[in-house]
This record gives sequence, structure tokens and C-alpha cells, in this order.
Amino acid sequence: MSFNYGADPVVTGGSIKQAAAGQHEARLSGIIHLGQYEDTFGGKKKPAAPFVCALFELKSGEEGGGINDDGTPIIVHKSFALKKGDRATLTKFMKVMLTPAEFKQYEAGVLEGGFEDFIGRPLLIDMEGSKKKDDNGEAAYTNVSGMSKMPAKLAKLCEELELESVGHVPFDKLDELALRTLPPFEIWGKLEESIDFPGSAVEEVLADIRKETPDFGTKKAKDDDDKGADKAPPERKREDLNEEEDFS
Repeated sequence: MSFNYGADPVVTGGSIKQAAAGQHEARLSGIIHLGQYEDTFGGKKKPAAPFVCALFELKSGEEGGGINDDGTPIIVHKSFALKKGDRATLTKFMKVMLTPAEFKQYEAGVLEGGFEDFIGRPLLIDMEGSKKKDDNGEAAYTNVSGMSKMPAKLAKLCEELELESVGHVPFDKLDELALRTLPPFEIWGKLEESIDFPGSAVEEVLADIRKETPDFGTKKAKDDDDKGADKAPPERKREDLNEEEDFS
């Protein structure tokens, strides 16, 4: 190419891909708090509850549809409320991430430690294709539809985390790195809509980022029609917004 950039551009990796539908081996790579949020389901607002966004690094390789064009693993996410109850997503998440002995302690209310202890643990992630189709008739995007415990023998073979983990980030510790890890709609759809956001330290961090990148974490005009779960409006009727769903 004869175009003069003034310096030779660095060649970067390929485009970010959607994870293939189906079940994937994965490891938990991060849990980021989004603040107290009034979720909407079925057109009705629920009482405010603390929400988190869990990030999972897929380990299913190229044939399994779990890597990007540049060879890096695809990161998928699942946000849910921190609400306890037999049918709550939090309970199902804990059951998947904890050992049987740890889960007994959890149910008894004596489990020590925190989410930071879960980082890097293996699990199985189910990705479901959207009803919306692309020009080829394939699902326009995929969403996390379920997760389950990984069998012990398979867990021993599951590759370790490849990318640097953001770890467990409480709301009052949210920094630029954590914000850049979140899908855009979790920023404009939950974080900025949370009760805790106005006047918080993360509001200042986000404002600083937008001084350089004004559209960072904002809703785009074509979001409702574009592909990807990170483009969907926050009040859509999605099952993964119901903390009392069956999430196996």
C-alpha cells in the first residue's frame, strides 16, 4: 500500500467474534459490581438489588467456536442480582462455582472468603443463539443461557486462564480497567442507571474516559437493530434478567 501514515502501522489481531451456540468449557475471569439496580421484568420494576457482571473466558478452542480471529479466547458475560433464594441465579451460580463441601458451608451460612476465591475456577457455559438472524440466516448473536459444574476429570484437563483477569471488583473499587472490561450495555443499561452511580467515584472515572472517547459505554442509535447481546436495551424481556429463573 502506498498510503503514507507517517509511520508503519502495527498489525493487530482479527475482529472480535461471537461465541458459537452450544456448550463451552470456560473459566471465571472476573466479577464486576454494577451497583444497586432496579431491574425490570415483564414491564414491572423490581426492588433495587446489587448487581454483578460475571465474565467467563471460553476454553473451547477454534473448532468449538470459543476463540477470536487473533487467537485470543472469547470472553462472555452474565449479569445477575445478588439475591438469595432457592431459585435465585446467585444460588445457582454458587452451586456451580463451589465444591460440594463449600456449598454445604454456604447453605449453613458459615462459608468464608469471597468472590475473589472463584477467579480461575472452571465451569461449563451454554450459549444460545438469538431469534434475530443475520444475512446468512444464522443467529445474529449468542447469549449465556445456562451454566453447570464441570466434571472433575474434565476440570483437570481444562486450560488455565490465558488473559489477565480483572478479578473481583467491588463497586467502590471500579476503575478504568474494570470499565473497559464491561460490555457497553452493562455500562449505560445498569451501571449508570444504578442508585449508587450519581456522585460516586466511578462516575468521575467514566467521565474522564469520555473526555478522550465521548461514545465509550454509551447507547448507539442503531443498538436495538445491531447484533450482539451488548446492543440490547436494558428493559428487554430476557430470561437472564429474572433472578428467579431456572438457570441450570
